[in-house]
Amino acid sequence: MILKSLKYLASGKRSVVFLASLGRKKVVLKVEKPGIAAKHPLKKEARILKTVNKYKIGPKLIKEGGNFVIVEYVKGIPILEFFKKSKKKKILEIIKDILKQCRILDKLKLNKLEMHRPIKHIIINKKATMIDFERTYKTKKPKNVTQFCQFLMQHKRLLKEKGISIEKQKLISLLRKYKEKQTDANFKMIVSLFLTS
Repeated sequence: MILKSLKYLASGKRSVVFLASLGRKKVVLKVEKPGIAAKHPLKKEARILKTVNKYKIGPKLIKEGGNFVIVEYVKGIPILEFFKKSKKKKILEIIKDILKQCRILDKLKLNKLEMHRPIKHIIINKKATMIDFERTYKTKKPKNVTQFCQFLMQHKRLLKEKGISIEKQKLISLLRKYKEKQTDANFKMIVSLFLTS
């Protein structure tokens, strides 16, 4: 496996990210930073991606090594930019898609930490793709659905400009019920609030 045309993209706390070519495909190479406190975060990310990829969540894992992962490059725009550029119908479709992905993560007992502020962590093309699973962890009480809804409430003014009004108190009430019991029925009540927007 030979990567060509490596181009620096970003540097985080745990890894350095490069864009590269693998044959005709564009891929992302993440390399662990030496001397970091976190223990093998990219090994952990590869393990998480193997799980979530089965549910068509996240970028496709291509290869993993001791201190690196190679994943598919997700072309698209960040979620807030998408909200600003898109029309009501498409925004609602994407919101529902992300909520369903969040629900799957909740069922898998995986918590993706950035869901309350996923500005750089959800890329939109024809569909929504969550990226960066380095900090995702197993827990009995995951908060993906509730945190993503908090993000939507933070941007309710922007959504209102697009014709999507969020009934804040009603949504908070439904989120409390879902937090107590993460059932399919309670989740559907949350989704139905956006169906009526």
